[in-house]
Amino acid sequence: MPSHSAGSRATARRRERARVRLVRAGVATVASIALGLGLLTAIPAVAAASTRGIFSDTLAPSIAADTDREAVELGVKFAPDSNGTVTALQYYQGSKARGVTTATLWSASGAALAKVSFAASTKEGWRTVSLTKPVALTAGQTYVVSYFAPSGGYPVTENDLVTARSQNGFSLGRGAGVYTYGASALPKNTYKGSNYLVDVVYAPSTSAIPAPSPTPTQTAPTQPRPTPTASPRPTATPTPTPTPTPTPTPTPKPTPTPTATPTPTPSPTTPPAPPAGSTSGAGWTVNSNTVGLAPLGLKCASLPVYTGSSKVPAGSVLSGVRITGGLDLSAGNITIDKSCIQPVSAARGMPVLSTQNTSNFQIAPAKVTISNSEFDGSLLSKEDAAWATAFIGIADLVSNYVHGFGSGLAIMNAGSSLDARVERNYVTGLVAWGDGATNGTHSDAFTIRDFTDAQRSDRQLVVLNNRFNSNSGNDTGALFIQTYAGRIDNVLVQGNLLEGQGYQLGLNEFYEPYSNMRAVDNRFTGTGWGAAYVQGGKGWDQWTDNYIYSSGGTDGRGAAVRKP
Repeated sequence: MPSHSAGSRATARRRERARVRLVRAGVATVASIALGLGLLTAIPAVAAASTRGIFSDTLAPSIAADTDREAVELGVKFAPDSNGTVTALQYYQGSKARGVTTATLWSASGAALAKVSFAASTKEGWRTVSLTKPVALTAGQTYVVSYFAPSGGYPVTENDLVTARSQNGFSLGRGAGVYTYGASALPKNTYKGSNYLVDVVYAPSTSAIPAPSPTPTQTAPTQPRPTPTASPRPTATPTPTPTPTPTPTPTPKPTPTPTATPTPTPSPTTPPAPPAGSTSGAGWTVNSNTVGLAPLGLKCASLPVYTGSSKVPAGSVLSGVRITGGLDLSAGNITIDKSCIQPVSAARGMPVLSTQNTSNFQIAPAKVTISNSEFDGSLLSKEDAAWATAFIGIADLVSNYVHGFGSGLAIMNAGSSLDARVERNYVTGLVAWGDGATNGTHSDAFTIRDFTDAQRSDRQLVVLNNRFNSNSGNDTGALFIQTYAGRIDNVLVQGNLLEGQGYQLGLNEFYEPYSNMRAVDNRFTGTGWGAAYVQGGKGWDQWTDNYIYSSGGTDGRGAAVRKP
């Protein structure tokens, strides 16, 4: 990776300080013109100070260009240790990150404090984008600086921001590297300490500084990056985080450190019996009248609106209510039953229900159960619905009807201790937005992205008697298993009807390995790209009695599906 020499760093630093003095000398003129146009507020006086940044000038990415090509906002969340002003925004331009023309400084609540536009470039290295109006920051307050990569291909440093730390006069929390898919917006998601190499030029001040106010887009030239003090490298440890709607394409996260692989449980030679407590009826007997609220004689419109906290306390039982917004179920020991999850708004790329807290990344330590309920995305706009996932996390999901979202159910950010049962759910009616080959959404009816047995070798994930249909037009498939967020172990897929486009059943070794995967007595429509595929890894440990679905065949059996 190219890096700046000591001479170029010194030159860049002198040039940046000279530019800062020039901007301050012209404050009165610039501010008076801007105020006349109703665009900018007056600039507070600040004491002269040298500038600094969060990261070392020599920091270069471990991955020069991620293979992901989806539109994504990438940034870092930080808090300055002292009052001061941001005079420029910085990011590392990758050779494959094409069309990058905007960078933004955000408040923690998502107000754009500064947004600059500039000419695109493919010259690799740090770019400094000057602000025509410095932005005042308050010590101890959280901010985000980011840039928008409309075609992906961004650089990233792996496992760099895993733990909280202070450096160069800034505080960084765990998982300070943040991103969000789709149009440019405040990035909130994080994944295992990714550093997307975004920074600020900061001039500390001892003066009292008023709170910043949102400002419109500015246009400014770019300059070489000045030299902050070098920063230490932390030891990488995985940090689970929520993610955007799952997709089969590589996404803006680094390769996690592999976990030691336990010896897989030997595959049985005959189909295992359904686990104790299972409901009756295979997936091909499931429809919208047999799961969710309908068999109970209930409808979403007839249920009272839930008025409790969006961060649900441990021990809560939510029964017979209509939930109209997102819920944080990370406290664990929570039951949702006979309820309607019908959001009226949804954050792009985020789940409606999640068992991981998006601030401290806590994963539910005790069982969450969602049963006999309906997830209904019909009150969302098509675009908002397409970018939403009904559920992401670790839970027992039983007899639910899910429809009207971009993706349905996801076992992801699953921790390392809890078992999970996904049984007799019906996911259908998924929706898409945009071009799935470029910047649009991807749909999975059900997906598994991590489920490790590293802590408990007997840990089990059972996917039983469900009906999963992915037919949005931008489809990965009905049931997609990919080691995207961590390794996956001990999964039984049995008695399911898998329908729609894409592949009905996919098994993909992506970042980490998988083990002890069993597919027994499932039915496929064989539409789209076909019934099943395996990409990477050793494949299915057991593949028994899997058939194309035939309504006239005995037990729905048509032609046998060969082991992929």
